[in-house]
Amino acid sequence: MDMTQKFHRNTKESQGLAVLLTVIALPFLLIMAGLAIDSGRAYSMQAKLFSAVDAAAIAAARAVAQGETAAEDAAQKYFDVNLSEALKTASPILGTPVITQVDDGSGGTGYISISLSATANMPTAFIGLLGFDTWAVGAQAEAIRRPVDIVLIVDNSGSLSDEADTVIARSKSFVSNFSESFDRVSIVKYANGAEVPVPFSDSRGFTLTNGSNGVIDEIDNFDISSGQYTNTAEGFYKGYSQISNVDTPADLQVIVFFTDGTPTAMTAEVGYRTGSGSSATDELVEGVLRISGGSGAHGLWDPDKVYAQLDNSDGDYYEGGNIESKITMTSTLGNSTGLNHGNVNLFEVDEVTPVKRSLTNFDGPSDDNSSILWGNIQQASRNLPEQMASTARSNNIFVFTLGLGDALQEESGKDDDERGEYLLYRMANDPAMLTATFPGESGTPLAADFDPDQKQGVYCFAETEDDLGPCFDKMLEVIIRLTL
Repeated sequence: MDMTQKFHRNTKESQGLAVLLTVIALPFLLIMAGLAIDSGRAYSMQAKLFSAVDAAAIAAARAVAQGETAAEDAAQKYFDVNLSEALKTASPILGTPVITQVDDGSGGTGYISISLSATANMPTAFIGLLGFDTWAVGAQAEAIRRPVDIVLIVDNSGSLSDEADTVIARSKSFVSNFSESFDRVSIVKYANGAEVPVPFSDSRGFTLTNGSNGVIDEIDNFDISSGQYTNTAEGFYKGYSQISNVDTPADLQVIVFFTDGTPTAMTAEVGYRTGSGSSATDELVEGVLRISGGSGAHGLWDPDKVYAQLDNSDGDYYEGGNIESKITMTSTLGNSTGLNHGNVNLFEVDEVTPVKRSLTNFDGPSDDNSSILWGNIQQASRNLPEQMASTARSNNIFVFTLGLGDALQEESGKDDDERGEYLLYRMANDPAMLTATFPGESGTPLAADFDPDQKQGVYCFAETEDDLGPCFDKMLEVIIRLTL
C-alpha cells in the first residue's frame, strides 16, 4: 500500500471517529448549552426577585412604627407591586419579615432591623429534558429604620380658625406615623407666645394617646381661635430649645414648622416704664410685641402662653396702641449668653451681628413714635426665625416648613418687599430656592440665599386646606426616607 492510499484511509478513519465522538458528545453539549441558558435566566430572575424583596423591606421599615402587622402588610403590598410578569410565572413567595430591635447600649432602642427573604421556582426551558422542571431561586434584603427626634411646631393663630379642624386632623395623622417605642415626638403650639404641651421624654419613645396627655390628646386641645397673632420666632425658639437640649439625641433630628402667614409678633426684653417724671422707674421685662395696622404696635403678651397678656402683681404690662410710650430700651434675650430668642439687638443700628433686614434706633418714648417700633417688629420678627433656623441646620438639625393659604404669597413686610414664602424657603434651606420664581418678579430672588453646606429641608405650600394632607405626606415621605 503506497503512502497515498494509507493517507486516505487514515483520513476516513479520523472523520468517522469525529462523527462518532460528535454523536456521543452532542447530548452533553446540548445539556451544557441548556444549563447555561437556564442559569442565565435564573440569574436574571434572582435579580428581579431581589428588587422586589428590597422594595418590600424598605416599605416594611417605613410602616414598622404602626406595628409588626402594618410592616408585614406593607412588605407584601410592595412585593406584589414590584413583581414583573416574568417573575410572576415563578410563583414567588415572600417570607414573614423578621423585625429586631437593636439596643443602642444605653438602655434605649438603637434602631429597628427588618430582614426579608423570598423564594421562587422558575420554569426551566432546556434542562427540563433531564427531569428538572423548575429552578429554585432566592433573595434576601435588610432595611434599617433609625429612630428620629421630631418637633412639630403648629401655628394656633386666629387666622386659622376656619381650618382648625383640618389642621388638627392632619397634625394627628402626621405624628401617628412615628413609633411610640423608639422615636421621640414633641409638640409646640404658638400664636402671640408659645407653649410646649408635649416636651421630649427623658428616654426614647413617646405616648401617642392615653386619654389625657398623650400627643394626640394635646393636639386635640389646640385652641385655634380669633384674636391671636403670629410670633414665628417664639414658636421656633421653643421647638429648637426642645430638640437642642434633648438627652441621648437620635442621629436624625427634625423640626417641622407650620404656619398660615407672615410674622406679626416677636419676643424681646424691654425696659418697661411705670410712673412719670422723677418718680418713673424702669423694670426689665420679657414680653411679646406685635404690629397693629399699618404703623402701630401693641404689647406686652406673655411669651410662655399662646395668647395671654403679660401680668404683674399690680395689674398688667399691656398698653394696647400706646405701648411705645412705655418702652425705654429693647433687645433680644440671650445676647450675653448666645442664641436664645435670636442673637441680635432688635432696635440698635450698630449691632455687629449681621442681619438681613435693617433696623432703626429706638431710644425710648421721648424720641420715637409708634411707626419706628412697628417697622422694627416687622424686620426683627423675620430676622430672628431665619437666624435660629440657620443655627439649627448648622447643628445637623433638618428644618421642614409647611405653609397654608394665599396670604403667604402676598407682598408684606416693612416695605412690602417680602412674601411669607421667602421666610419659609429660607428656614428650610430648600434647594428649590435655586429655581423658585414668583409672580411679578424676574429671576430667582432666593437663589443667593441657599446654603449648600447646611442641611437641606423641604418647604411645601398648601394652597387650600385640602392640600394640607398631601403636604404633610410629602414631609413624612422625606423624613422616613432619611431614617433608612
